[in-house]
Amino acid sequence: MEIQTTIQTRRHAETIAFIALAIALGFLCFAMPLIIRTFNPQSFFAQNHQFFVGPAVNTALVLAAIKVRGHTKILSIVLLPSISSIVLGLWFAVGSQFMLYMIPAIWLGNMALVLAFKLLYNRGIKNSEPKQLPKNSTLTAKIKYIELRFMIASIIGIGAKVGVIFGIYAILRAFGVFPPPVASAMWTVMGVNQLITATIGCVIAYGVVKSIQLMKQDKPQINQ
Repeated sequence: MEIQTTIQTRRHAETIAFIALAIALGFLCFAMPLIIRTFNPQSFFAQNHQFFVGPAVNTALVLAAIKVRGHTKILSIVLLPSISSIVLGLWFAVGSQFMLYMIPAIWLGNMALVLAFKLLYNRGIKNSEPKQLPKNSTLTAKIKYIELRFMIASIIGIGAKVGVIFGIYAILRAFGVFPPPVASAMWTVMGVNQLITATIGCVIAYGVVKSIQLMKQDKPQINQ
């Protein structure tokens, strides 16, 4: 009974986490840009929305990889930002048709970041922690081990995401898909900007995970 209760509680927590992330992403990717561009299209936020929405999206991707299970839920988080870009672009008639070529690349890049945390962080802790850390290890030692896994997953995940997105962009550019003015603008958007926003997202996600760990650390530990 206790095991079933624990499993049900975990499923409820995962569902709540998914709903919260989906609502936050929906607001950041759809509602907020729509409001800003409608009432003040020349504002700083409207002109530099990638540096606001990008970190939020990457934070959501990392937290979804850690806290949410289920392929459908994960895919919805991965696809939502790009879908919002398409919808908003069509709505404001400013979405360049050339950006549509990059949508699959962004999907693959986001999935690469998610898989890095699924495989290197979640599964890595689950499979290796019993060998690395005895059951009587202090919580502080466990947190340090988790932080190491997080750092490794972040580096590989960010590298994979940026590599996939920029690599596909470079291939399309080499085949002349993008006109010179568009190609020059997208060079930064698909390269350096992706690196910056993915890094900021991982840092924010780490802050969230660290805060949760500290809250658990404050609770009295049993059998320590």
